Amino acid sequence: CLGLSAGELGTMFSTQAEAGIDLVKDDEILYDEDFNFTLKRLEACLSAKEKANSKTIYAINLTGKAQDILKRAKELEENGANCILFNYVSYGLPLLAALSETVSIPIMA
Repeated sequence: CLGLSAGELGTMFSTQAEAGIDLVKDDEILYDEDFNFTLKRLEACLSAKEKANSKTIYAINLTGKAQDILKRAKELEENGANCILFNYVSYGLPLLAALSETVSIPIMA
């Protein structure tokens, strides 16, 4: 995923969704300092999902400063995310627990 544009990731997602893949996940070490890129990735993959008329789940990687994680998770959910990929090893189990109380979508940890 590193170095690819949101559009390129959307194209990859489209290919996988059309092939009938159940779940597509981001790279768990993908770090977005700029949350706008995360939202663009989400938009590109959700658009590809819609075009493919697919039920494929997109597990979008949630990263950033620890104090921003819960706000970002809520924003992802509000923008249509249907699954969050979260590296709890980096952030700790207490933040994973708080995350599970913040969003109502599945968390892949």
